[in-house]
Amino acid sequence: MEFIINIIQSIIIVSFIVSQLGSRAGINEKVIRVIFTMLLCVYLNIQSYITDFEGYGVFISLLVLGIMIFIFCGGSWIEKLICDVLMIAFAVIAAVIAGGIVGLIYNMAYIELTSADMLIKSILMLLAQVILFYILYLFKYYIKIFLGVYNKKLNILILLIPIISILIIILLVYHQVIDKTAIIIELIIIFNIFIINIIVFIILKYINIQYEELLRKELAFKGFEQQRTDIEAINYKYNWLKKKNHEVKHVMQLMEYYIENNQYEKIKQIINIKDLEKNIRDDEAVYVGNPIINYILNRNINICNKNNIDIKCNVMGTVDGIADIDLYILISNLIDNSVEAVKKIKEALISILIYSNERYIYIEIGNSTDNNVMKNNPKMKTTKDNKLLHGYGIENIRDIINKYHGEIEYKNQTDTYIVCKVILLKNIETQEN
Repeated sequence: MEFIINIIQSIIIVSFIVSQLGSRAGINEKVIRVIFTMLLCVYLNIQSYITDFEGYGVFISLLVLGIMIFIFCGGSWIEKLICDVLMIAFAVIAAVIAGGIVGLIYNMAYIELTSADMLIKSILMLLAQVILFYILYLFKYYIKIFLGVYNKKLNILILLIPIISILIIILLVYHQVIDKTAIIIELIIIFNIFIINIIVFIILKYINIQYEELLRKELAFKGFEQQRTDIEAINYKYNWLKKKNHEVKHVMQLMEYYIENNQYEKIKQIINIKDLEKNIRDDEAVYVGNPIINYILNRNINICNKNNIDIKCNVMGTVDGIADIDLYILISNLIDNSVEAVKKIKEALISILIYSNERYIYIEIGNSTDNNVMKNNPKMKTTKDNKLLHGYGIENIRDIINKYHGEIEYKNQTDTYIVCKVILLKNIETQEN
């Protein structure tokens, strides 16, 4: 019976942790769940023969579960640590609450219940799993309070509170209980400890929100500074091209004059076709009618060339109907994500297709991968260390897609190639302006 209960507990714990942290990049989530559950179940069965969970077994479990989380799960180290500590704290609270309820029925202290006959012990363990399940079910909506890029030092300090709470609860359960009144008092104390932890976590939530907002403002300022620099570069390039085009116009007029007067040698002295083309386009590898797209594509072509990334670009139609700033933010973020994804891949490839007609703009950006992304990471959770920075880019993409009543879709064409497809409906007013 105890083996079956350990299986149930392992499934509950692993399901919660993996649902919050996801699996390690490159490993299928279903495989992770099965292996993680089996190993945790094996540990729980071994641990029950070595020492009681309510003693120093709590801290052994904290260490073992932490190691498993770090091996199998995604997320940053602080997120893994948070899930580890909270999970053990919830397991202890659930076990002790269950012990208090069963203890009231049989008039036994918790520590006596752990060595009682199999029926009582089985009731205790089953009730503990039911309570743990409901605690995790209710708390899963608030776990995001702790996960993300926040003040790491503050989060580590706050984690001391559930650890200290575990110590206090362990001391309580080892305290000799005389009657039902003492059991009720013990339950009230444990319940108050639980409430204090919840209040502290709620306070932490608002502190983290303020800290995150501060980071967002700082990031937004840096982002706008970069955009301002990029727009200045685009304007400079546009004015430079206008100047060159003006020069070419005069050169063509002069060539026409020399042709009419049969002065062909002078034509050769004035202009060389290859040099003219080089001067007009300068260092641009791609030239289309939209200066924003020109800048974005050529900037990323230069980045890819420096990083030995094969990049292909194709732009068809007149790209209009989308505000310049929206076009810049959307395409920049999408391409930046692809460039970041292929930097560590040997045969790195990025393909960019932009198609525009009278009604909509279609953007397709594909890149090579080292695994089947949609299979191993179907929720497309970021693997970047700076999740706030990445989240800010994703938020911008989502806002622009919603603004133009568009759609976005990720799809694996092969196990090592993923494509992002975006469709935006053109804004007629923007197009006319």
